Amino acid sequence: MISSEDAALLLSKFESEATLLKVSLLRKNPSITLSLQARVLGFTEGEILSLMTGTKDISFVSLNGCQFEYGDERAVPELIRDWATQKFEGALTILFPSDEKLTLRAFRSEVPSDL
Repeated sequence: MISSEDAALLLSKFESEATLLKVSLLRKNPSITLSLQARVLGFTEGEILSLMTGTKDISFVSLNGCQFEYGDERAVPELIRDWATQKFEGALTILFPSDEKLTLRAFRSEVPSDL
């Protein structure tokens, strides 16, 4: 776990650097998993996060009652570790009170063309 303040620093970095993120929603019911590419449009610590896709679609995420984790690709299963290390350079996971998770994985500066 990381603090809300540390998560806010990371989100601020993502916003100021316009970092391209792979955003994945892992629902409590595993029959639906969603992923998209977006950038942080803005956020208010402990309240709301807004994300914008390349097609200018905007999503809003309530941060009320959330906890946060930070990790890197060393924590993924060995089977996909090389692939993940080439594409991503860390992940912020938002843990919702509903036991659902939203993971923001930062693409490396030079995104491989085989996405």
